Parts: sequence; structure tokens; C-alpha cells
Amino acid sequence: MNASADPSWDERNEPRSHEYPIGPVGQAAAALRDTVIPAVVGCGLGIVVVVAFGLVIEEGILGDVVPESTLRSWIPATMGLLGVAIAVAGLTVWLCDAVISVCTARALARVAAHGGDERVVPIWHQWPSTKVSVGGALVGGLIGLIVVSVLVAVVTFFMGLQHPVVWNVTTGAGVVVGLAWLGIVLVRRVLRPMYQRAAAEAHAHWPARLRTRALRQAHLLEPGEHRARPPGPAARSGRAASRAGGLLLAATIPCAVLGLTIRQPGGRYTEPREYGPELERIIDISFATMAVLGVLGGAAAIVGVIVRGVVNTRERAALHARVADPAADPPSPVVVARHIRPDSLDIAELLAGIGSAASVAAFSALVVADAGHESLVHIQPLIRLVLVLTLAALVLAWIAQLLERVLGRRSRNVLIARWPARRFPSGR
Repeated sequence: MNASADPSWDERNEPRSHEYPIGPVGQAAAALRDTVIPAVVGCGLGIVVVVAFGLVIEEGILGDVVPESTLRSWIPATMGLLGVAIAVAGLTVWLCDAVISVCTARALARVAAHGGDERVVPIWHQWPSTKVSVGGALVGGLIGLIVVSVLVAVVTFFMGLQHPVVWNVTTGAGVVVGLAWLGIVLVRRVLRPMYQRAAAEAHAHWPARLRTRALRQAHLLEPGEHRARPPGPAARSGRAASRAGGLLLAATIPCAVLGLTIRQPGGRYTEPREYGPELERIIDISFATMAVLGVLGGAAAIVGVIVRGVVNTRERAALHARVADPAADPPSPVVVARHIRPDSLDIAELLAGIGSAASVAAFSALVVADAGHESLVHIQPLIRLVLVLTLAALVLAWIAQLLERVLGRRSRNVLIARWPARRFPSGR
């Protein structure tokens, strides 16, 4: 039942939700987490592409092509770097979760210490950050890193390799173990006590009765309705198209770079290499397929991002137009619920997914080129350009996620303040 249906109900005395600022460190960590998660997907797709190239080589489809030795060196390097990137990304996500929880709890504790209004309750997506076992997943990941490092050192020691190799691997593993152990100590001795004190202050300031009531009002949905119900068909199609296009682009870019090394192994200043008729046909079909997939992927990504952005912008503009009109009827609770929580930007996810896979592929190609493979030495400028552009894409993705969180907070609080309440009978 709405507030207007009960004249005795005073909305001014009702608790309402509010998204409090969590500080620059917390916002940066939240934006980094939203950037790293799609980057993991991009790295996973990169592994699929590399495995496909490995199967092509094993089946002898490339015949006696000279760059085959380059590919045989590039594939293990890329697989290893992609695995490392995924592991680092996982640890980064867990670290960001811990930092977000600590920053949120400390921000709410500061509000409580300065005598903030207890009826202005932290919004539902912030409050759970005060009720977690902070750093639990991060500690588990660090313990796993210690176990893997010790196993690598032991296996290297018993493989009978040369002394410098054993020494370097053992030293590196020891450094990793030491840093991981230091991280565990910091989480348990510093982060957790700091978090627990701040969370206790926040819980003492906002009574459970007010939190529960504001929580139900902020959801804006009846019991049984899902607050994260997907948007309309246009927005769903836009998001699906942008993600599918991003996956195609993430797969096409490294394939195109490798195709160039096969077609012109000496670099752009040399003549293209000619192969046998059958192999020439395979190369031509591969380039045509990559061109089609690249165009389709780029078009799908661009159209999907535009459609999703237009739908969200129009929907948010319509909500704010109703905010400015006191006599306007309340909008659909499902629509409001989509705009009162920070959302990950499609364009940022697209940039992160493409940038992660392509940057790892380019970096591993540089490593192989430094090892003396002539087919990659001549195109090192191109590889460096790809690496710089893809790293820039990752940075831009993080900046976009950060701006969405920081600049969108005022818009979300306006919506929460305008439609905060659904009249709940006492006892509900």
C-alpha cells in the first residue's frame, strides 16, 4: 500500500535508504573489480583460441610453414601468461571485495560518529558489507598461492635442471610465499580488526528495526518479486549483442596478428610469403573469416552498447522527469529498482574483455620475439602498438566504471529519496 493511501502515516518519520560515499579508495576498488571480472572472461576466451591454434599445429594443417616453430614457442608462453593473469585477476577480485567491505564499514562508522540521522539507513547493497567475514576468500587464495609456489619449487628441485634455473625458481617461489604470508598476516591482524570495529559502530547506530523497514522500502518490490529483474527486450538484446561482439573481437584480434606473421613473416617491409596451393587456400579462407567475424563482432558490440545505453538513458531520464513533477504517478517499482544500484557499464566490460586477452597475447609475442624468433622480431612495432592500445583499453574501462559509480551516486539517491517507501503494516 502506498503512503498516500494512509493519511495518518507520516513519511518524514519513516526510515529511508541512502547510498553513502565510501571514499576514493573504496570507489576505485569497486571500479577495479567491475573491470577485472570481464577481463577474466576475455582471458578464458584467449585460452580457447590458443588451444585451437595448438590443435591446428598438431594436425599438420599448416604443413611446413616456417612460423610454426614460432607458434610452438608462442602457445606455451601465452597459455602460461593467461593462466597467471586469471590467477592474479581472481586474487584482485578478492582483494577488492575486502577493500570495499572495509571502506564501506569505515564510511558508515564515520557517519555514525558524526551523529548522522539514524532514519537515513544505508541502502540495501551497502549494508551487507558490514556483515561479512572480510578477507576470507582472499586468505584462501593466498594459501593456495603458497601451496602452488612450494610445489613448483619442489618439482624444479627434483627435475635435475641446471643450478641457475633451480636457484632462480626457488628464490622466486620463496618471494611469492613470503609476500602471500605477509598478506595473510595483514588481513588477519590489520584489516579484520579495523573492519570489525567499524562494523560494530555502524550496527550500534542503526537499529535493526529501522534497517529492516528501510530495506523493504528501498527494494520497492513486493515480497517474492526479484529486485534484479532483467530490463525490457531491447536492453536485454543490446547487452547480449555487446557481449557477443566483444567475445568475437577478443578472439579475432590475436588471430589476425598471428595470421599476419604467417602471411608476411619478415615484417611489413618484406614481400608476402607464398605457400602451396592448399595452404594458400586455407590462409585466404582464414583471413576472410576473420574479416567477417571482426566486422560482425565490431558491429554487434557497437550496436549493443548504443541500444543498451539509449534504453538506460531514456529510462533514467523518464524517472527524473517524474521526480520533478510532484503530481506524477509512481513508476513501476521494477524500473526504479534497476536504477538505484551501481551497474557495470557495457562499454567498459567490452574494453576490459578485449584488452585483457589481446594484451596477454601481445606481451607473450614480445617475449617470444626477444628469444630470437625472426618472424616476430620484424613486427615488434606492431606488437608493441597492440600492447599499448589494449592496456589503454583496460585503463579506460576502469575509468569508465569509476565515473559511473562516482557521478551516478547523486542520481541514485535522488530516486531513492523520491520513491523511498511502500507502506508496510506494523509487524511486516
